[in-house]
Order: sequence, then C-alpha cells, then structure tokens
Amino acid sequence: MSKRNKPSTYKFVNGSVESTSDNFYTNNYNTTKFTNCQTQNSNYSEDSELKEKFIPKHKKSIYLSDIYMRLGLDKKADRVCDCGSYLEFAHEVDANGIIDEHGKLHFARFCRDRFCPMCSWRRSLKLIANVSQCLPKITKDYKCLFLTLTIPNCTEEDFQATIDKLMNGWHHLTNNRKWKKVVKGFFRVLEVTRNKNRNSKSYKTLHPHFHIMLIVPKSYGTRGLYISRNEFLEMWQHAYGDNSITQVDVRLLKPKDAKEIIDSKEIIPLKSLNSALLEVCKYTLKDSDYLDESLSEDEQDNLLSSLIDGLHHRRLAHFGGVFKEIYNSLGLEDVEDENCDLTHIEDKITKGVGLLITSFRWGMSRYNFYNNRMEYKKEVI
Repeated sequence: MSKRNKPSTYKFVNGSVESTSDNFYTNNYNTTKFTNCQTQNSNYSEDSELKEKFIPKHKKSIYLSDIYMRLGLDKKADRVCDCGSYLEFAHEVDANGIIDEHGKLHFARFCRDRFCPMCSWRRSLKLIANVSQCLPKITKDYKCLFLTLTIPNCTEEDFQATIDKLMNGWHHLTNNRKWKKVVKGFFRVLEVTRNKNRNSKSYKTLHPHFHIMLIVPKSYGTRGLYISRNEFLEMWQHAYGDNSITQVDVRLLKPKDAKEIIDSKEIIPLKSLNSALLEVCKYTLKDSDYLDESLSEDEQDNLLSSLIDGLHHRRLAHFGGVFKEIYNSLGLEDVEDENCDLTHIEDKITKGVGLLITSFRWGMSRYNFYNNRMEYKKEVI
C-alpha cells in the first residue's frame, strides 16, 4: 500500500475533508462542494505524475494524431488525440478518516493504439507488473537466461520483408532440437530502434531485434543441458539464414542475493532479475525513435507508414512453454488484447471506507483540475 500522509494533513471528519496544513490544495484548485463533503485547496501526489509522465506522453499522442491525419487515417487520429484527455485518481480513505496522499489512476480514456505513446507506456508498465508476478514461481523451479538476438539494420523500405524474415527465423530457432531440449519456456519481446546519428553510415536505418527471457532447468550448466554463447550464435545464424550476424548476448539471471559462482566465460552473470525484466519489457518502440520532430513531414509520414505495415498483425510480446503456462494460470491479461485494462497497473485498493476521486481534463497544453468527489462505499479499483 502507498505511503500514508501525516494524520494532521488530511482528515475525514463528519462527512467532510478538512485540513490542518497550509499546503492544502495549492496549484489553483478551487474549493469544491459535493455530496456530503467539502474540500479546501490541496496538493496531491498526482501533480508530479501528471507533469512528468502524462503531459509529455499526451503531447506526443497529439503529434502522432497529426501524422495519422496526413496519412488519411482519420479515425485513428481522433482516438489517439483523445487518449488520456480525461483522468481520475483515487485516494483511499481509511476507517480513521485519513486520506492516502498518493492517488492511483482510477479511470482514463485510453485509445490502445499500437503506436500511441501514452498506451505504449501503460502497456509496458502492465507487462512489467504481470511478468513480475510470474517470476517467484519460475525461479523456484528453474533458472533464467537473458538472450538478445540481433540482425543487420534495414532500410524503411525493407522493414516489412525484414520482419517477415525475423519472425520466420524465430520459428526455426525454437524448433531446433537442442533448443527444445534445453529451453523450457520463454518470454520474448520485439524491439525496433532507429539510428538517428547523422554521421553514421547506417543513419535512418531500423534495427529490429529480440529481447528474450529463457526458462531453463535448475541443472542447466551440466553436461548435455547447456548452450554456450557461440552455440546460440550459430543456431541463430542458421535459423535466420545470415552468417554475417556476429552479435548475440546471453546472460544468466540471478536474484540479488544469489551466491552462485558462474565459471563460464561465455555466459555473463547478471545479478538482478529486475534489470533484465525492465530490458525485456521496454516494449517495441520508443516514441522518440518514430516521432522525430527533426524530420520533415514527408520523412515522418514515410517512417510511420513503414512501421505500421511491418508490424501489422504481429505479436510483439510473446510467451511460450512454462512461462506461458504460469502466466495463464495466474489469470493475467494479454497486454496486446484490444480490451486490456491499461488503467489499473499496480495492486488494487482493497481496504478503506471510501475514496476521494480527483479528476483532470486536458486543455491549453496541460491537465487542469476538473472536479473531486467522495465515494463512501467500499470499492475495489
């Protein structure tokens, strides 16, 4: 549960929210009356979250909407432009009438467009939260490897054909006899980066590659249950059909307190599972790579069109084997499903006698406080 504010800051007394702090509702929030409650001016923790996260993402979404309009994708443009334009945060009120200072996102209008910066950010958070729930069960019975598979950069024009070849190469790799003997499950995410260095020979080219968390037996490393870095490279070269590939990275993942010593010079130990998880769950595209204001409108339109065509109907985050079984057994949502809940990411609020809901609307290039209300009934959000 979130860190609670001092009791003297927010107090729920006889149906009203009162303050004993001079810092209560700074930021131009007006005194607002609603059912059985009255609030004075207050400054809740979502202020910084709005400024640091939601505002930059929503501005990027508006920029994406303009590109969609130029491409003639009017419906997409409308949905993306409206994404995150209305937000509600919920603050738990406990049995003693103390309001939790930290509000959790309670309601939002998200478009769920694959290229929307707002939704991509929320989807990545959801993916991290979901996969984190799987790790305790996985690490109890298995070891984890972090594998990065790369291919040569490609032009925007060749992107779709390159993705076809990349996905076909993955299919061949996972059907390799040795792979199937050693690898018991995986979590794979496709990432695409763009070279923005004007002094580079590969300037403007795209670099699709896979970040993968592999599940292997506890006995991994013994004779017959081991794949060296060079073997991974040879298997990937053969599966993709390109012997010029030289970059394959594999690391053994361990909890922070692991004391096991790894003797292999080819497999580099990575101390924290969390760092690997963040790397895998970055999701496919950074908005800074495909929404580049330094490009001309034609260059920006052509770039996004190439990405749309190349990633159409592609599963970007993919689970297999033991990983998929555990993920499904926990009843976790598919982050790529069009109905996936991108609002509620962290643990749900399950305690309290009521919720103070603060709402914000987008206007004049910022989020403006719109309203607040008290919900007295116990609610799980």
